[in-house]
Amino acid sequence: MIIYAFDERLAARIRRASSRESATDYKIVTVLETDTLHVAIEKIRQKARREQNIWLLRIVAHGCPGGMLFGSQMVNVGNVSLFHDLAPYFTPGGRGIELHSCNVASASTSLTSEIDVSRPGTARWTSDRGTPGIGTGGVGGAFLQALAVATEVSVIAGYDTQFADSGFRWEGRGTMTVEPSGTTETTVGADVRPQ
Repeated sequence: MIIYAFDERLAARIRRASSRESATDYKIVTVLETDTLHVAIEKIRQKARREQNIWLLRIVAHGCPGGMLFGSQMVNVGNVSLFHDLAPYFTPGGRGIELHSCNVASASTSLTSEIDVSRPGTARWTSDRGTPGIGTGGVGGAFLQALAVATEVSVIAGYDTQFADSGFRWEGRGTMTVEPSGTTETTVGADVRPQ
C-alpha cells in the first residue's frame, strides 16, 4: 500500500494528486498542525492496519536542511527515532520513504531569510560555499540516515525546493537516498519523477 501523509498546511495543494493515484491500495493521512509527532505517527500506523503493509510512505511537509515541519513539531535528528514505531509496518523490499519537503537533504547549515510557510520556496539556505549544499555530509545526510535507521527502510529526499505537484517530481539539483546500512546514493539532475 502507498500512504500519503500530508501536513495540513500543504494538504489542499496536493490531495487531488493522490486521489488520481493509479495504485489500487492507497491511504491518505492528514496531519493537523496541532498534532504532535506521536499523534502523526499513530495516524500513519492506523492507516497501515497491519505489519508489512506499507510499500511506500510519501510525506509532504514544509522542510529545511536536516528536518521538516510535520504537525506541531520540527522533525530532526533529535526526535526522528520516534518513527521507529513504524518499522514493522513497512513491506520488505518496498520503496521505503519519500520526503517531499524543501531542502531536507541539503548539507546547508544556515538560514539567510525567514521561512514563510504560506509561500513555499521562499526560504533560502546557504552552506559555506554560499549555495544550498549538495553532498552526503551535513545536516541533511545525518537526518536521512537517522530516519532510515529508525524505520529500517530507504529514505529519499531532494536538496532544493520541492513543489507540491501532482507528479511527485524531484525538483532542483538532485536527490539523496540513504539506506539503513549507511549506503548513500546521490542523483544530480532536475525534475526527476520517482520510479
